[in-house]
Amino acid sequence: MEKKLRTKFTFLSVCAFFIALMLISSALIYANYNKIVKQADSTLERIINSGGKFGMPKDNDDDDKDDERKHSPDDKDDDEKPDAEEPFFSRYFTVKFNSNKTISTVDTAHIYAVSQSDAKTYGKQIISNLGSSTEKTGFLYNYRYKLQKTADGYICVFLSCSRDLGILKVFVRNNILIAIVSLMFISVISWLLSKRAVSPL
Repeated sequence: MEKKLRTKFTFLSVCAFFIALMLISSALIYANYNKIVKQADSTLERIINSGGKFGMPKDNDDDDKDDERKHSPDDKDDDEKPDAEEPFFSRYFTVKFNSNKTISTVDTAHIYAVSQSDAKTYGKQIISNLGSSTEKTGFLYNYRYKLQKTADGYICVFLSCSRDLGILKVFVRNNILIAIVSLMFISVISWLLSKRAVSPL
């Protein structure tokens, strides 16, 4: 009888801990994934708004004005402003389409791992599934893309998120390992404490 009660106590304790752990881990993973998506979408929006590529760095003649802007008291918090170095470490490529959805230009100058033919294949895959929509976003492999209608056709920008997604995968794997170790630890502790918990019965 005592062993049965201890087993039941341990089982319920582990189940309660497992549910709480899964809720916390899921919330953390979702928050990290959502942050990656938001940052990628923000970058894609800026690239599309600038015609398919980031603007070129400013001339040295504007350095004094830039310094004034950097130290302006009206500046927003750094977390709310785009990273000035972003154009230099963002890996992306652009595929533009005519109004009849045929490829007009391909720009792979800002990425090494994707060839012109690969870019065309990815672009065709996205435009073929557009349907009647005027824009579309999502993931294709490790690339976050955005397809948007323009005045003379469509533009589709693919942003490499392999680094961020790799970090997320490591985070998920570590969460799983921590969860397994924690469940084993809680199982042992619950079994040891169960004797004291059921002793009055």
